[in-house]
Amino acid sequence: MISIGFVFLISCNKENDNKKDYKFPVFVSDQSEFTDDELLNAAYTDYKYPIGFYVENLGDTSIYYVNTVSIDSLNKKKWIELSTNSFSEAYYWCEKTSPVGSTFKEGVQSEKFIEYIRTYNPSANTLQKLRAHKKTYFSRDNIDLMGTSDTIGVFEKDNFTMLDAKELIDYLWFVKNYGSM
Repeated sequence: MISIGFVFLISCNKENDNKKDYKFPVFVSDQSEFTDDELLNAAYTDYKYPIGFYVENLGDTSIYYVNTVSIDSLNKKKWIELSTNSFSEAYYWCEKTSPVGSTFKEGVQSEKFIEYIRTYNPSANTLQKLRAHKKTYFSRDNIDLMGTSDTIGVFEKDNFTMLDAKELIDYLWFVKNYGSM
């Protein structure tokens, strides 16, 4: 009983923890060992991404990649994220993915995707970025995300460099994990 009280008193003596001023950590690109302070700083600040990591400021929106299930909910045999270089095809998929009566901002594109922001959804009051992969950048054609595969997609960019491949990896990690950050 006395040892339990002693352990309790020791664990409650954290007056220095409350005074700790955490700062954004600074890591080097090939660093593989981290100090306790570096890990605490990463955990207890708004630090989320290393410098140079692909990141998008989403504001109050979310990202959704149109897919075979979203455009045809009866076709639940395969979940394949769609890719195109056509604005009209991407818009058609965004409309099929959304409730009737939804409205969209004009489409925009980047090297990686074509995107339409759904500004009105009759069944929810949220903004959502509906995207299709750019076929000239990344394709998941015939890659069933509900199945098992060693392949997650095909990097379609011509004449890519090592930095381009790194950005693809960062981008795919960001898209998969942004909501949990």
